[in-house]
Amino acid sequence: MWYDKRGMRSVFYIGVMLFCIGLGLHLLGFKIPAIILICVGVACVIVGFNGLLFNAKILTNRRK
Repeated sequence: MWYDKRGMRSVFYIGVMLFCIGLGLHLLGFKIPAIILICVGVACVIVGFNGLLFNAKILTNRRK
């Protein structure tokens, strides 16, 4: 399933890594690649976090 906990956690951590690499590139002076990596990283973090929240809501609804 697309909201698999392991997959969403991986997307979240990949997004965090891309964001950190983008910040590093920004500090080194590469503006355009840094902006692209920061945007992609933030998008991955948002998608991964929303998937983890969705998975948590489904698990709590199944327990009731």
